[in-house]
Formats: sequence, structure tokens, C-alpha cells
Amino acid sequence: PISDDVEIVSPIGKQIYVQALKAEHEQLDHIAGIGYRKALEFFVKDFSIVTNPDDEDKIIKMSLKQVIEKYIKDEDLKTFALASAYIGNDEGHYYRNNPDKGFT
Repeated sequence: PISDDVEIVSPIGKQIYVQALKAEHEQLDHIAGIGYRKALEFFVKDFSIVTNPDDEDKIIKMSLKQVIEKYIKDEDLKTFALASAYIGNDEGHYYRNNPDKGFT
């Protein structure tokens, strides 16, 4: 389900996504979510680095939220990425910090 273009931009992101997908198919729900969150970070940061190569060192050190807010210009994509990051971050915690941002 990953396009060749995405794989070119973020080969490790694709590997992480495929592993998370496998975990989900094996009903390993507790690790699949954090895998998807990690894949999102690789996709967003790798894309941001490709489109802003002079900022690579800065992008690597920034939080995912900061990268989304600074480098994603499309407002719909930015909203989707931020929501995905919030939901994904909750997968890494003992309790959900953002239960109001989950899917119902």
C-alpha cells in the first residue's frame, strides 16, 4: 500500500510501516500503534528533509509536531498529520493523554 515515491523518499519509514502493518495483522495491537507513529515521524521528517535539504540537521533534532507545523504547508495535510501524531503519541503512554483526539 506504499507508493514507490514514498519508498524513495523514506525507505526506513516504509520498513517501519510494513512492520507495524504486520503487527496489526497478527493482532499485536499494543505495538502496532507505536509502530505507525514511528513510521509517521520518518515519513514527515524524510519528506521535510528532501524538500528542505539545508535544514536537515535542524529537522532531525526537532519534535515531530514542530516539523509538521513548520514544514507542512498544506493545511489539510497539516491537520491530518498533527491528529495522527497526537493519536500515535498516546500509543506510547500508559494512559492516553489525548483521549478527546482519538477515533470513535
